[in-house]
Amino acid sequence: MSKKEDVRFQIMESLIQKKQPMTLTEIADDCGLREPHVHYHMKELKELFLIIELENKKYTCQPFLIDQDILDDLNSLMKIIVKIIQRELETPDDTTTEKIVKSIIANLETFIRSFSVELFE
Repeated sequence: MSKKEDVRFQIMESLIQKKQPMTLTEIADDCGLREPHVHYHMKELKELFLIIELENKKYTCQPFLIDQDILDDLNSLMKIIVKIIQRELETPDDTTTEKIVKSIIANLETFIRSFSVELFE
């Protein structure tokens, strides 16, 4: 992950954990960042539809990211995907757990980037 992606993930994580709309100042304080720095990243987060700007100058993330039932379902699916990758992953016998985890993440990222999204109407 790049430094920009790290900061954007940190902002998203803050909103997900709080489970309520926050101002730029609240997000900055929670993340230990300066408000202009948070504002800079909001444009791309909004363009990717990860962040929603509300009328009252507060921000929130997409509802499915804070709905516990949906999160539980997605986590269950992700565990299945990780099991499949781990089962099929060819690694040398002396591979450490850390390397396997890193490899699973890299394989997931590759899979997600190559995944074909079909929108349902």
